[in-house]
Amino acid sequence: MSHVTNCKQCGKQFTAERKSATYCSDSCRVRACRSRALECWYCGDVANSRDHVIPHTTTGLNQRRYDGVELIECCANCNSILGANLFDTLAQRVAFLAKRFCVKHKLDKPHVEWSEDDLAELKGNLRQYVKAKELEWARNRSRYLHMLLRQALLEEIDRGR
Repeated sequence: MSHVTNCKQCGKQFTAERKSATYCSDSCRVRACRSRALECWYCGDVANSRDHVIPHTTTGLNQRRYDGVELIECCANCNSILGANLFDTLAQRVAFLAKRFCVKHKLDKPHVEWSEDDLAELKGNLRQYVKAKELEWARNRSRYLHMLLRQALLEEIDRGR
């Protein structure tokens, strides 16, 4: 059963399949997340998605709750890595994500850092490509370290219970 509603970002009227729909498109949802300056709970990047801690695929089965938290603001990358996997604690969820993120972005492999002299020897597009890859690696490494910190904090909280 569909209903007509207004997009919270652009104000355009649209027909939604669910009553909870608030944005007319993915681009409006992403712009709204950026304007609210939300960060991914898992990695600290810009949040443009929400993670269903209890995946929709398990609704109606043996549902688990994490202190009442069912939706977590996150980035699409973390959300897609997590998929429909179900865990007993958030710490286990973050540990799984960190491990998969590390492998996906090859952070577990040796990394060669380029010096300014090495970069100066490269010409044109190759220099730009290497600089872009260095920035991407540093960003992914920072996101991975954010996950490890989040995991350690959650494990500390779990031990205190």
